[in-house]
Amino acid sequence: MEVIMKKLILSFLLGIFTISCSNNNNILDAILNNDLEGLKKLINKENINTGITIKDEVSILDRSYEINKETPIILAVLNKNKDMIRYLLDNGADPSIYDGRERNAFLWACGAGDVEIIQMLVEHDPNLVNSRTGNNANGIIIAADFRNIDVFEYLVKDLGLDVNHMDDLGVTALLLSRKKEAKEKLIELGATR
Repeated sequence: MEVIMKKLILSFLLGIFTISCSNNNNILDAILNNDLEGLKKLINKENINTGITIKDEVSILDRSYEINKETPIILAVLNKNKDMIRYLLDNGADPSIYDGRERNAFLWACGAGDVEIIQMLVEHDPNLVNSRTGNNANGIIIAADFRNIDVFEYLVKDLGLDVNHMDDLGVTALLLSRKKEAKEKLIELGATR
């Protein structure tokens, strides 16, 4: 189900992307089609950190997104393709670059990825654990917002993210959690607000 939903979302995004050059379109196609060999032929120093932009806000899973400047590494994270992520990191991709939603590859991995993807990014750049959105949300808040319960423990226990961190709007991971299971896990990890 998760794989189908991911492909549906990424296919929807593909349909509305405004691409500045055809090479970027090919890069996006390679990522979405899990074509690592095709990606290797297309990626170079000039485009490895180039953001891809869409025209308008889009509605995905009952949320409104202004998505722009998504780099190949962010798209590979969203597609959960670990081989592509490794290739991009090994060839100069910068996971700290923020997109138009003020999220970088680490923050997207907290929301949509898994522990192994987060580990890959943090091993590449340990400072990513300090990433914040424009309104100061950290990775645990993003994980809670996306209901990504599987990464809570790793983010808090292994990476040391503050489970009670409050963003500039006063939102915490516990406040964002909708599922009983998520709330229980956050409380188990020390969430109090």
